[in-house]
Amino acid sequence: MNSNKELKIKDFYQSAILKTLGLELLRLEQSDEKHSWFVFNDPEDKTKIVLADYWNRDIMVNARDLVDSIRDLKTRLYQSR
Repeated sequence: MNSNKELKIKDFYQSAILKTLGLELLRLEQSDEKHSWFVFNDPEDKTKIVLADYWNRDIMVNARDLVDSIRDLKTRLYQSR
């Protein structure tokens, strides 16, 4: 198992779901002045399943946990600029 596999994603809400479901956010990378990449640690390729479930509307998360993830990601975005 490769413990250093990374996934880069630009979509904010997909990133919030991944964070809510426990994937480790490693860092943000600026792609340009207005956009950033969210870089997650994904050693087990869990994101493929999670994002498929996301698009199929098959994910259930605690609303409070999702709001906390959204808040945390927004804070990190604004701090990085």
